[in-house]
Amino acid sequence: DQVNVYQRAYRQRLFNAIIEDYQNTRKAMGEDQFDLLLRTYIEHNPSKYPSLDPYIRGYAEFVSAHSNEHAEIAATEAMTSELLDKPQVQAATLHDLVNAGEENFLKLNLNLVPAAALRSRMIFVADKAQVYRQEVTKEEYQALSHIIQTDCLENALQLMYEDDLCSADTALNTIQEILTAFVPLGIFRTCAI
Repeated sequence: DQVNVYQRAYRQRLFNAIIEDYQNTRKAMGEDQFDLLLRTYIEHNPSKYPSLDPYIRGYAEFVSAHSNEHAEIAATEAMTSELLDKPQVQAATLHDLVNAGEENFLKLNLNLVPAAALRSRMIFVADKAQVYRQEVTKEEYQALSHIIQTDCLENALQLMYEDDLCSADTALNTIQEILTAFVPLGIFRTCAI
């Protein structure tokens, strides 16, 4: 029966940890509905991880499968928790981009820093104890997606042109405007040219 005591204590620990990370989901769902769904998750999905973090984040998928109405809130809370666990790395600055020089600018490869994410027309960036988020326009979202999914700014520009985000005449200005707006948020790091 000592095993039963241990199991109950462990389940309670999981329950409390998940509540802590999904406070907004719990508020939106209502405590009773959230708690019932959470107990179901814990009962039917035993943890297979040595750490609580992946198990806690997995709850967002469970919410999505059982309460589509609250899926977005849960996914955002799971991502927020994950970003806070990511290492803080030196982000690129506008000065870094200028120093790349005119001949290398379009060869720059920009990726998101580990503590940043682009999701559902929102940019998220963690700064030690807090996650900041900013809504982006559809066009900004597309441009940022192209920048982080291609191996250089030149290829990102080509995709932006193909998506009618810019014309051949305005392409360079468009990417400079995007970078001027978003590099100061500390979301990019430069990779090898």
